Amino acid sequence: MCNTPFPVLFSRVHSSTYSKLSLRRARRFTAVAIGIACVGAICTPATATDLTVKVEGIREARGTIRLELDGSAAAWDNKEKPTALGSTPAVIGAVTYTFKGLPPGRYAVGVYHDANDNGELDMNLVGIPKEDFGISNDPNLMRKPTFEESHVDVGDADRHITIHLKHLI
Repeated sequence: MCNTPFPVLFSRVHSSTYSKLSLRRARRFTAVAIGIACVGAICTPATATDLTVKVEGIREARGTIRLELDGSAAAWDNKEKPTALGSTPAVIGAVTYTFKGLPPGRYAVGVYHDANDNGELDMNLVGIPKEDFGISNDPNLMRKPTFEESHVDVGDADRHITIHLKHLI
């Protein structure tokens, strides 16, 4: 005899009638198991969310608004690649950009108005930005904030933040 939890499915077959019955039960059991697995996969909530960034304080409609999304302190300190990059044409007032399909986590966003479209945040000789820039959480510091000071938490629901551009020069 068989000592498995499903003796009918895994027992030796002694007659053709019993064999057909076991085969039907095995097929039915397999179909039910596959159905349960499929329902579980369909009912599992998606974990990817969107982070929408509104950039306010754009003073001129030339150039590009460039955004960088960093998912770690190392990326924020330029020791790793950014999680994502984005850009949108500049317009006077405000623009919106959405980073799509992000897993939940902590992210910091840096943005600048690349008015001359050279792909870089232009600095003067002392290292002060000549182009307008902003950082998530709008920290009011005279240095680059840390990842801890500038990060935003992205959970299971879409998140919207606003960054105000700073004009130093």
